[in-house]
Amino acid sequence: MAHAMAGLAKWLQREEWQEPMVEVFVEHVGPACHDAGVDIDDLEEVIGREAFIDAWGAACEDFCTRTLDDGRNFAENYLKRRGWKESPANRAFIEGLRHSVLSLYEVIAVDPGRHFTVQDLVRGGEPVQVDEPNRSRQVEQGELLGLRLFRVRQRMRTSEIILVFSPPYAEDLQGSLDAFVAGAKTNAPEIAAELGRPDAAEQIEALTSLELVLPGAAPLFTDIWLRQVLDDLLDPEDFVDRPPPRILNSDGDDIEFATAVYELAPGVGDPELDRVLADFAWVEPAPPPEQPPVQLEIDNPYDGWTVTWHWVDHEAEPDPDSDEEEELGDDGIMRVNPRSQSGLPVLGDLSRRGDTLRLAANTRTRLERGRALLEPALGDRVGPPEVSVQSMSEFLTHILRLTRNEDGTPKDDRQG
Repeated sequence: MAHAMAGLAKWLQREEWQEPMVEVFVEHVGPACHDAGVDIDDLEEVIGREAFIDAWGAACEDFCTRTLDDGRNFAENYLKRRGWKESPANRAFIEGLRHSVLSLYEVIAVDPGRHFTVQDLVRGGEPVQVDEPNRSRQVEQGELLGLRLFRVRQRMRTSEIILVFSPPYAEDLQGSLDAFVAGAKTNAPEIAAELGRPDAAEQIEALTSLELVLPGAAPLFTDIWLRQVLDDLLDPEDFVDRPPPRILNSDGDDIEFATAVYELAPGVGDPELDRVLADFAWVEPAPPPEQPPVQLEIDNPYDGWTVTWHWVDHEAEPDPDSDEEEELGDDGIMRVNPRSQSGLPVLGDLSRRGDTLRLAANTRTRLERGRALLEPALGDRVGPPEVSVQSMSEFLTHILRLTRNEDGTPKDDRQG
C-alpha cells in the first residue's frame, strides 16, 4: 500500500503536523542516538538512507496511531479531509493502520509469492497467515520481525515498515517490554490520582497488562532495533579489525563517493533543467521517491536531496527485467550495477536541493565523464562546481570520527 503511505507522507508536510511528528521521531531514536554518541542530525549519514527511512517510517506509523493532546489523530484527519481522493482499499488500509499495534513476530512458514505465517512472541495466540505476496518473497523462515498486522477487506496485511531483529536484540526487546509493563503497574497510583480516583489504584494495577500497554510501546521497538543497527556499524573493535569491504562498480573500479555540486543561476529551476536535459539521450528522468526527502530543520549536508534525473549508459543493452543492483561474488567482492526504469545502467544521478544541483557518481573517473557531458549542456545556468571525492576507507573513517572519540568511546556533546 505504498500509494496510501505516499498520501499520508504528503499530508505530513503540512506545518500543523511537523512539530508533533518530530517529537515522536525523537522519542523513537533519541535514546539510542544519545547512548551511541550520535547526534540525531547526523543519523542518516551514519546509518544510511534505507535504515533512516525505516526509523522515520516506524515513527510515522506510530504517529498515525496516536491521539494528540488536542484530541486530533493524524490518520483520521487525513481521511476526513483527503480520504475522498483515496481508493476504498487505501482508505481501509489507513483505517487499519490507525488502530494497529506493533508487536514482535517469528516467521514460522513461508510460501513465496503467496503468503507467510507468523507467531506473535509477545501476546501469544494462534499463528497468523499474512496475505502479502511481495513480502512473502522478502522474509525468511525463522526471522524475528517487528511489524504491524491488521485486516484489510478480510485479508491480514502488514504496514510498510518491518524491523528485523537478531535473536539477542529480540530478547532485549522482550525484556524491555516486561519492564515497560512493570513500570506501568508502578505508576498506577499516579494514574488513579490523575483520574480523580485515588482509591482505584489497586484496580488499575490489576488491570494493567501487556495487551493494554503494548500500543504505547512502539518507541521501544525502534530504540532496540536502532541500537542493533548502530552496534553493527559503530563497534570500534570491529572498525579496527575489519578491513573496508571491497565494492566494485560495473567498470570493475573500486567504489568512491564522488560529487560535484553546482550553484544554479538565478531563476533556473526544474522546468528549464527538464527542457535542456530532455534533448540528451544520456539523461533519463528518475521515478519519484517512495517517500519525500526527510527534512528535520537541521544542518545536515546529506539531507533534502531529491534525485530527479539519472545519467545512463544509453549505448548499453537495456534490461528492464533486472532488479539486482548488488551481487556478492564467490570472491567476497560486492559488485553494484544499478539500472534505470528503462533497464539502462545508471552511471550517476542528478539531484536538486534549493538553488544547487548535484552530480553524484561512484568513482572520480565517472564523475569527470559526467561533468564533461553536463557542464557544456547547462552552460551559464550553473557556476563552477565544488568537487568532493572520498574512498570507501575515507568514508568509513569519516563516519567513525562523527560518532567516536580517538579512544573509541562514543562522543556525547550533550554532557558537560
